[in-house]
Amino acid sequence: MRYFITILAVIFVIYGCGKKQKKVKNKIVNLSLDTLVVHKNKINHLKKIKDTLFINMNTVLSIKLDSLKIEKLKKMYKNNFYTIMDDVSYYKHEASEYLSSKNIKIYNTSEKIIAFKIGSKYNYFYIDSMKSYLNLILYRENHKVKEVVSIDIDIEYEEYYK
Repeated sequence: MRYFITILAVIFVIYGCGKKQKKVKNKIVNLSLDTLVVHKNKINHLKKIKDTLFINMNTVLSIKLDSLKIEKLKKMYKNNFYTIMDDVSYYKHEASEYLSSKNIKIYNTSEKIIAFKIGSKYNYFYIDSMKSYLNLILYRENHKVKEVVSIDIDIEYEEYYK
């Protein structure tokens, strides 16, 4: 009996630890923290295709820092790099808390191109054109995007989303 229970437990662990996927009307949506994929049963909010992220609802984006971006920032900020990164981390957390109170989430993205819907077309925003990878990108439905510093999120939010 113990042998049977042990084998059964091993089988449950093997199948339970597999990649989490949810099948929705013949479409598989990978459930991960950093990627949201649109399907018919959800509100069209974020849609990922290759290196482009398509957005058509109020959103705040934060850029994920890869090793190349971090190296650029290290060269730019030199001796103050770690202090600045600590401050940015703190203020992004504060911005996240503030935006949560306003029912807007910050999405982290690593895509190189972001397409924001304005009217019936998409305007493309290239991440490499940002003033700083540490800034946040505000998008309001059918409006131009705005790049802001997270320390000023309350002021920027009130101006942009009025």
